[in-house]
Amino acid sequence: MSLQRAEIRGQRSAKGDQVADSVLTSDLWPLTRWLFGRRGDMVWNALVIVTVLLPLSGLAIDVPRYFALRSRLQIAADAGAEAAARTVDIRHYINTGETRLEPDRYAGEAAWAFETAVADLRARGYTATLDGVDLDESTDAVATRASGTIRLFYNLTPPVTVHVGATSWYRMIRE
Repeated sequence: MSLQRAEIRGQRSAKGDQVADSVLTSDLWPLTRWLFGRRGDMVWNALVIVTVLLPLSGLAIDVPRYFALRSRLQIAADAGAEAAARTVDIRHYINTGETRLEPDRYAGEAAWAFETAVADLRARGYTATLDGVDLDESTDAVATRASGTIRLFYNLTPPVTVHVGATSWYRMIRE
């Protein structure tokens, strides 16, 4: 059996030599020798780094930044909604028994609480805006909408916008 294997190996090397001879005689021989030789190893390594490792490292950095921005925006929107809900018009409640927010004050309180919560985000290059404060007097609820932008993949992509919202309910209980 070892004799048969040796013959088969001999036939394969003869075919390989024919292929090598045809490559040697072609005009592409210096290029193929460079690509598949030891000098061409850097080309393949660079190709792997550029096509695989750079995007993966970008994701490893950008995905946590995206979720950090989202959670900080959510905290700020919650703070804004809660601050607005705390501006119940107590005089109006005492006089009429109806619960409502102070019309001149609730939006300002929401904006102040939101701005306080996102001040350090702006210092780090994120954008954060309070898009709106909505009052629903039928359900005694106040809702805030906020958004922020982040640039991903080494600032090569257009900004990605993150939208969040929060709702807080208010009520007075007479004892």
